[in-house]
Order: sequence, then C-alpha cells, then structure tokens
Amino acid sequence: MLVYSPPPCAYHWLYSIKAKSALVWDQNPPPDPLNKPPVYVELKTSKTPRRPHEHVNFERKMLRFWAQSFLLGIAKVVVGYRDNEGILEGLEEIETTSIPGIAKRSGRQLWDGKVSIDFTTTILEWIKQTIEGAPEGTLWRISHAPASSTVDLSILPQNSFLSSAFLEWRNNT
Repeated sequence: MLVYSPPPCAYHWLYSIKAKSALVWDQNPPPDPLNKPPVYVELKTSKTPRRPHEHVNFERKMLRFWAQSFLLGIAKVVVGYRDNEGILEGLEEIETTSIPGIAKRSGRQLWDGKVSIDFTTTILEWIKQTIEGAPEGTLWRISHAPASSTVDLSILPQNSFLSSAFLEWRNNT
C-alpha cells in the first residue's frame, strides 16, 4: 500500500499497485544508505515494435508505463524489448518525465500526460463529492466497462470487501 500526494494534487491517495522495480545506486553506494533516498527503476518488457500497428500499441503501453512510474515517483523506466519467442533483443532506459513528450512527438496524439492528470483530478473530485456525507465504513465500488465512456460509483450492500467465508474462517482461527 502506498499513501501519496502528487504535486500539485490536493488529495492524498491510498492505493495498492504491483510494480516490478529494482533498487539501484550510483556507481558508488552512499556511505550511509539510510540518509539517502533510494533510487528505483521500473522494469518493463515489450515486444519490439516493427510494424506501424505495433508502434501504436507500444505508445499506448507507454501511458501505463508513465502513469505507474509517475505515481510512484520512479525516475526511470527500463524497457526490455523481446522478440515473438520472448528472447531479449535490447534494452532502453527512459526518463519517466520524458515519456509524455515521446508520445507527443510521435504525432499520433494517442494520449497526453496533462489530459491524464486532469482527468484523474476530475474523477477524484467527483468521488470525493459523491461519498461525502456517507456513513463511515460505507464500501463503494468504482466500475468502468471497457467500451463505456462512463465511470460508475455505487454503494456495496455488505459491510466488508472480504467474503463472508473468509471472515468466518478468520474469526474461527
């Protein structure tokens, strides 16, 4: 779990994210590693783009690479390019902050970092307004159908996101 408040956001986020990251140091590790913040890189793999549609797919993937790394404060993404058999063909180290510019320079206009952040801020404001005043402990479900242009927020009927079978097992052990 991570609590994070990205600038210039007015919200504190608590979220869980799966990340394949590696802790890296400069050539010379600091004498006191506890007083120097760790440096992480995000490790990603992707099929080496060769055809036009593969370049489009990779650019869309870069949105996910950027969003996940940006939210975690990870400065670099290392992409391992693979062939169809999964054999590594090359590595590329990309600065996280440069990813939106790479997408913009492609000219395809598949995504925009500012639009993504603005959308996230709008969604968070809507969620906050919607759930304000609900009794403490109310559980909510946020859902989005892949082909839909709407996001739904609904109250869950149960008082726990854990299944009743799990709770019963847990209470009996």
